[in-house]
Amino acid sequence: MGLNQDKVLDVKEVAEIYGISDKKLYDMCKKKQIPHRRLGSRIVFSSSALDAWGREQDKKNYQPN
Repeated sequence: MGLNQDKVLDVKEVAEIYGISDKKLYDMCKKKQIPHRRLGSRIVFSSSALDAWGREQDKKNYQPN
């Protein structure tokens, strides 16, 4: 995967994508529940890491009939 395929997102963007508050997202980061990185005082997210995390969450939540 090339660098141009990965996008860096900030807290506001990710909170909007997932439909949660900034505060909830900060809490998830603090509890290491979502992949993120710190750049100085900023928290940023990799779109590819979030995609992979989302797929893993789907697998955990999948309940076959």
